Amino acid sequence: MTAPPQGRSLRAALSSGLQFLIGSQASDGHWQDFQLPLGASDGWVTGYVTVAMAQSSRLATDEVMDAACLAVRRGAAWLRLQRHYQVGWGYNERSGADADSTAWAIRAIRAAGSVVDPADRDFLISHWDSSGGVRTFLDGPGGWSRAHSEVTAAAVLAVGPSGADQVRDSLRYSRRIRLADGSWPAYWWRTTHLATLLHVQMLVMLGCRTGDERPVVSERQEQQVTGAFDLACVAATAALSTMPTTTIALLAQELVNQQSGDGSWDSSPSLRLTDPGSGAPSSPLQGRLYADQARIYTTATAVSALARCLS
Repeated sequence: MTAPPQGRSLRAALSSGLQFLIGSQASDGHWQDFQLPLGASDGWVTGYVTVAMAQSSRLATDEVMDAACLAVRRGAAWLRLQRHYQVGWGYNERSGADADSTAWAIRAIRAAGSVVDPADRDFLISHWDSSGGVRTFLDGPGGWSRAHSEVTAAAVLAVGPSGADQVRDSLRYSRRIRLADGSWPAYWWRTTHLATLLHVQMLVMLGCRTGDERPVVSERQEQQVTGAFDLACVAATAALSTMPTTTIALLAQELVNQQSGDGSWDSSPSLRLTDPGSGAPSSPLQGRLYADQARIYTTATAVSALARCLS
């Protein structure tokens, strides 16, 4: 879409968010956020934030653009050179390597213009199962080693069209698991909004949109918008859809209105550490919810959403 009339304020908000992320980057190049029982995340968060910044930096103001590009290169370099595992990446040094973290790290390294080790790509591909879905863990407990909607889309975005067999199978998987209301379910998140965004991004990348992809918001708990993270995912999905540009502009402006003075967006409990024994057909997924206390993950999501609304 073309930039809405308030495009200048969106660009300023994006640049301010990037400045917050630059200031939150550790001296060695990584980012760290969330606090689960096994500690904070560095690998998974660094991959995610690096991708978001790479997608957004070209739309920043001139005085922020160069610093943001440098932060992207430093984040990718940390992933390549300070890795915890010989192959693949994980939530942190205690979690073991997983498909989701590896997908984001691969995307981050490519976004910075670096070459991905074929062994890492092979590790990610090994997590595809016969359904076309991608498992977060190969040998995790219970549901953790089953195919997950949001991880599948993230993995396809990392492998890209070159993974023809995997992509074909995952497209079938994506169509099969799509809910009747048009959203996609999530395993690791409280709401469906990030999973829906990732599947729409995947369809856009592959040129397979049907035209009915759009954010789904309702009173149902898993489709409510209760914070900036949800709103950012909804706005980014809308920007990729055929929704009216006026609607997209309103969503983007509301996201700007929620930005804090330091350039960040407030976090809310969105990440679910899902009980691996939950999720039977007759019962919902259960698990404790966590917020990104450092506001890094939510801010990266908001910055990336503004970039899509400005593009």
